[in-house]
Amino acid sequence: EVEVELLDTTVEVARMLEHGLDEWEFDVLQLSELTGGNPLAAVGWAIAERHGFRHTLGVSPEMIAAFLQKVEATYRDVPYHNSAHGACVTHGTHWLLSTHAEIAGCVETPLELFTTILAAICHDLDHDGRNNAFHVATSSPHIIGHCTKSGYVGDRRGGY
Repeated sequence: EVEVELLDTTVEVARMLEHGLDEWEFDVLQLSELTGGNPLAAVGWAIAERHGFRHTLGVSPEMIAAFLQKVEATYRDVPYHNSAHGACVTHGTHWLLSTHAEIAGCVETPLELFTTILAAICHDLDHDGRNNAFHVATSSPHIIGHCTKSGYVGDRRGGY
């Protein structure tokens, strides 16, 4: 009985990744549930395979899998800026580049496509779930560190 459930789940994940990536209504939350909380690794792998990134970049499947697992683990378990959000943005970026010729023209080489997808995968890495206004208003160590590193010395009420 457990084996049948696992098989059904595996088939559903495969179906979603093979056919769902081309649909705007792709359900990342369902994918997250089916993959045990690993939607970003699943979406990242599917997109990498679809575009032949392993071959183009000359990297092993183990390297891509390890990278995606590390990225997924670095996203925090917060209500919004989590790995499911990262998977959603990655899917949206892929969908726009795959379905809109005027946008696809912005990435002319496989390397440009890879770096665009990579940026989507990593865009909120280690996000703490709070916005800039919160960090500024509370003088959090996060904002103070950022301001010190960036040289920002402006009005703290205005954010950065």
